Amino acid sequence: MTFLIVTGADQKYFGLLQGLLGSLGDMVAHTAVLDLGLTPAQIDQLRAQGAQVARFQYPHSYPAHDQVAREFPGFGAMLARPYLNEIFPDVEMLMWIDADAWVQDPGAITEILDAARVHGIAAIPEVDRGYFKFRHEGKHVWQLEQDTYKRCFGERIAHRMTLVPVVNSGVWAAQAASKLWPAWKRQLQDGLSRLDKIDDETRIIEQAAFNVVMESENLKVARFPATYNWMASAAAPAWHVEKKLLADPNPPHDPIRIIHISAHFVAEGIKLQLVGRPGQSVVTHLGRESILGLPSVVAALFRD
Repeated sequence: MTFLIVTGADQKYFGLLQGLLGSLGDMVAHTAVLDLGLTPAQIDQLRAQGAQVARFQYPHSYPAHDQVAREFPGFGAMLARPYLNEIFPDVEMLMWIDADAWVQDPGAITEILDAARVHGIAAIPEVDRGYFKFRHEGKHVWQLEQDTYKRCFGERIAHRMTLVPVVNSGVWAAQAASKLWPAWKRQLQDGLSRLDKIDDETRIIEQAAFNVVMESENLKVARFPATYNWMASAAAPAWHVEKKLLADPNPPHDPIRIIHISAHFVAEGIKLQLVGRPGQSVVTHLGRESILGLPSVVAALFRD
């Protein structure tokens, strides 16, 4: 099957986008970037790196359109995801990776694509024993998710989605022929038509629609562990001193395959516990360049 890895960014996310593309190695030749407000120079640089550049405009009107354009310019990436099979009609397999994620182990890309070839869809639920929503102080998140479904899609769908684990729409793959696409488009537009305003709760409407469709259409989905799309906003990763890589903070400290930084940690550092140095930690940024330099930083901290 022919495949394409797709992401999207505006000029503010260009640095993060470069981290993602740098982590893909030779797969940049199989990558497309949605231009959500890039500069001409940035577009030229992407093409020189071997990536395609494409644009997308959401084809339907909805009540909050003008407000979204003013307040949430990055919303375009979310609106585009259900339309990837139309934006890129000549490939058989599509994989999306958010620009604020990067790949620590490129083998994860192949594994996700292979699973989607077999099952139709491959994705990663926001489920891990270390994520804060599964601790006592995070129990309110379940209610927030329920409220989002209710606001976007109504009481009946919200009831059906009660306690259904959320599948993150930041890293996934699907066959272009999957039943996912038409149903996802319809569900997204239905939700958008109900909302007069998009806010921090409803801005994940595209992800909510993604989950509703997989549940209501009973689509077969290969579900990968959280290490294939580690949500740093849900649990800070650890740094494995011996293996020199980001790892699950809980034993047995499995390597993180794809790290999803999220907007929470774009502009600020994060404390990473050091596996192999009990009780010790280091503060760093989670961008790829910072992590590539972390072995020497850690070595300097413990130099005799």
